[in-house]
Amino acid sequence: MKQKLWHLALAALLYYIVASYSKFIFVVPGAYVELTSFLPPVLGLMWGPVSAIGVAAGEFFARYGNTGFREMGAAFLAAYIPYRVWHFVLLDKEKPAFAFNRTTLKKFILVLLLTTVTVAAFLGLPMTASERAQIFAGSDMAPGSALEFVGILFLNDFNLALFFGMPIFFILICYRYPFYMPMEDHVVLSEHTYETNRLAVVMLTFFFFGLFALLDASGIIYNLDQVDTWARFNGEILTGMNLTLIALFYMLMKYRHSLMTHLMLMELATLFIVAFMLGSISFMALSRAIDEHVTNDLQKMSVIYRERLARTFNDTIMAVTSMSQLAVNELESRERLAGDEAYRQAYLDSMRRSFSAIAGNSPGSIGFYMLLPTEGGKTGFLCTRSPKNWGAKLPPFALYEGEDQNRYHLPEEKYLAKLSEPYWDKTAGRYMISYVAPLQKDGKFVGIVGIDIDFAYIIHEIERMSVYEHGFVRLLDKNGGVLYVNQPDLAAALNKVGFYETETYLSTGIWLTIAAFADDIFADRDNMLIHFVVGVLFIVIAVSVFSVWLARKGIHPLMVITGAARKIAAGDLDVQLPTESKYELGVLVNSIQEMVSKLEVYVYRDKLTGLRNAAAYMRETAELDRRREMDGREGNLHYGIVVFDLNYLKRTNDTYGHEAGNELIRRASRTICKVFAHSPVFRIGGDEFVAILEHHDYEHRDELFAAFDQKLTEESFEIEGTILPVSVARGLGLYQPGMDYASVFRQADDAMYQHKTALKAHRQD
Repeated sequence: MKQKLWHLALAALLYYIVASYSKFIFVVPGAYVELTSFLPPVLGLMWGPVSAIGVAAGEFFARYGNTGFREMGAAFLAAYIPYRVWHFVLLDKEKPAFAFNRTTLKKFILVLLLTTVTVAAFLGLPMTASERAQIFAGSDMAPGSALEFVGILFLNDFNLALFFGMPIFFILICYRYPFYMPMEDHVVLSEHTYETNRLAVVMLTFFFFGLFALLDASGIIYNLDQVDTWARFNGEILTGMNLTLIALFYMLMKYRHSLMTHLMLMELATLFIVAFMLGSISFMALSRAIDEHVTNDLQKMSVIYRERLARTFNDTIMAVTSMSQLAVNELESRERLAGDEAYRQAYLDSMRRSFSAIAGNSPGSIGFYMLLPTEGGKTGFLCTRSPKNWGAKLPPFALYEGEDQNRYHLPEEKYLAKLSEPYWDKTAGRYMISYVAPLQKDGKFVGIVGIDIDFAYIIHEIERMSVYEHGFVRLLDKNGGVLYVNQPDLAAALNKVGFYETETYLSTGIWLTIAAFADDIFADRDNMLIHFVVGVLFIVIAVSVFSVWLARKGIHPLMVITGAARKIAAGDLDVQLPTESKYELGVLVNSIQEMVSKLEVYVYRDKLTGLRNAAAYMRETAELDRRREMDGREGNLHYGIVVFDLNYLKRTNDTYGHEAGNELIRRASRTICKVFAHSPVFRIGGDEFVAILEHHDYEHRDELFAAFDQKLTEESFEIEGTILPVSVARGLGLYQPGMDYASVFRQADDAMYQHKTALKAHRQD
């Protein structure tokens, strides 16, 4: 009970820590992704049901005040389902629960699949359309149905659980962690194998975790808190990493006892190092080249945009200049203008009509005016218009009848033409810029003419400007105050992220600044490196598969030699070795072949006759019994046993000596081998021999027995002037289904004794 409470508390603490602080490590959309989705399956497999409660508690404390039953229930299911599926469905009771093998990998992936599907359905199906829309606000992704949203959640969480959970799970296995409900009969691997497993798993895990963190921290993958960017990262990078991890883990577990594991790890290490060096060199070279050109590009862009705005002011200046020249040329005299009321009114009406055409062609103009001094003060006209959209058809100018039409001051001294700074006009109710020019006739001041430019038109022109994908344009006054910015949300983040900025001065006391984020500037570089990373991951898979195939082909002779060595060590000298091995392998094959030949003589050959000895005989009988179990059930096994016993060996030894007895044994063995030429012959005792008949000899056994008896009548040898015959008793036993070798041998042995008795009786007669 104490241990379960400890596991409960530890599960809650681990989940709380990871859920609370992962956002400071990896920036992802909080409402869209659970970075901790890898932890509940591992905790569920480690501590079972108690960890499920702990994970739910950890979820509650990590998001206190912002979590509900649905989120806590999903966290509980994510930890409880792996325990149930693993221990009660997928667990093979006859095999270890947590062996480091391919079956474990497949089962664990299936556990993650079922877990993430269930949790995604539990979270996504009850969610309303408005809640889904809130998650994907400002994103191009817009799941139209709950099932589509469940699919997005599943793919996302499955990718994360696979990427983080699988390495952690197998690291724990490699370090022989005592999982919940462990099996008694764990697979016992050698310490060297465990060291190889630990080294490979830890190396692969840290490499991919490091790559994940490096891509996030370096800015190559940026704005991961945006749903679109995270989805792209998930689909391109994380999926490629997962496929590579699965392939490498699978091959590692399949070939962990083989030399190919070390070869594959060396090749992959070399590939990763080369890819890292090439990627780093490319990254630095591209960054340096882009950094050198970006300032020039922004300056060129600022010049272009400044000229676009300056064209507006220049057109206004030209229009006002034309108005002033027209007014001076049409004026008869300053005295008549001041003293003749009728003339003055006709003059003003004529100028108003002419100025309307001129100002109408001036971009951004919302008003034009003419003011003249009189004895009673000043007189003139003001014509205005109020366009709602500068991209649409503009309304005509209308004479302003208000009291403020003569709002421009007429100084006594000489008046200079100038372009004003932006100001707020109460009469028009908007910001504007004015250009005013003096009228002089015969060197004397007559009045002023001018045009008002709508500041909204300047903004309209700025909104037409684009700076990369997320850049922006600002207008600043002479004191640095912001008059306008086309993307205020982006400008607010100007001091939080890297950016490039340039500014240029306009002749109206306005500064034009252009800013571009480093992410946009280096977007092509980052895209290229992203594709480079994805390409490297798939190349790793291809190289791994190819290296395994190449290694299998290259070291196949060595694998055959290894298998032959195991057989030799087990006492089986009937081995097949490669005949076309080259280089060092050829020397090794020849040496082993020579060793086998010598061992064959020393171990399985009788020194006197050269026949197979009793050890070879025992090996052959065991093989026949094995074949009986495999082939005998279907009636495919057919063989016979001939037992031979040499007659009068003791009498020959006693009368003529052991050398004569040895010669008798040699003559008998040669006769047996000549007749039963297609069958193995064994000397199993001093005067006992056995031949095992199969195929040709089995089918022609009667003819061979007749030939053997005939051959013995012709076989004899001379010693000390005495001719000694070669007499051999033989008996045949035939295999029948259900019989073991010992039964067949007894049948043959009984037949041999009957034949021996018959021979002795015949000799006495």
